[in-house]
Amino acid sequence: MSLSTELVNEAARQLNERTIHELPELDVYHQEQNEETIHELVDVYHPRQKDVSVDVIELHSTENLPLKGKKILLIEDDSTSVTISQRVISSLGAVTYICRNTRESVNYVSKILSEQRDVGPSTTSPPFDFILIDCEKLRTGVFAATVCIRKDLSHYGFRIPIMALTVHSNMEVIAKIQDAEMDYYLPKPLKPDLLLEAIDYMEYRKLFRRL
Repeated sequence: MSLSTELVNEAARQLNERTIHELPELDVYHQEQNEETIHELVDVYHPRQKDVSVDVIELHSTENLPLKGKKILLIEDDSTSVTISQRVISSLGAVTYICRNTRESVNYVSKILSEQRDVGPSTTSPPFDFILIDCEKLRTGVFAATVCIRKDLSHYGFRIPIMALTVHSNMEVIAKIQDAEMDYYLPKPLKPDLLLEAIDYMEYRKLFRRL
């Protein structure tokens, strides 16, 4: 489920006391993981797949939808969940970019950032407005991938809000989500009202940082 009111209020109180936190270095992250996860992190950050297959879905509508003009990267490997989440995102007006595994997501984000850099300094907008990533079937690789994506984005001067999609909201899962520096978590299946609530919260945080 989404962050409790208490957590939201606490976050708001702390925002004026801290800057955007830096990403942990990969070697520090390695020290905190078991051997299996270390190998997984390296495997994800240096994907074997050079060709990236990404579905791009856009709803062509003249309606004034709440997320019209926004771009959302969805990282999800379950076909049913992909369909549900994509329909929710499209119904709100955003363009959906779909990666179906963690290697693809890291490779794709790196590729897009590199292409933007090659275009030149006039391209200063982030490639996506938000990232949604499944924390269930992708297992621990999702947290390693998130760290890698954060590092790539930071290298190019971007900080894109990342939201976890999860069926479970126990303390262990929440701790992993926080350690991976995700900004929010949402229950599966994705619901439009909760997605908008999360985005409103993150937009508020962004505005608060600028004050």
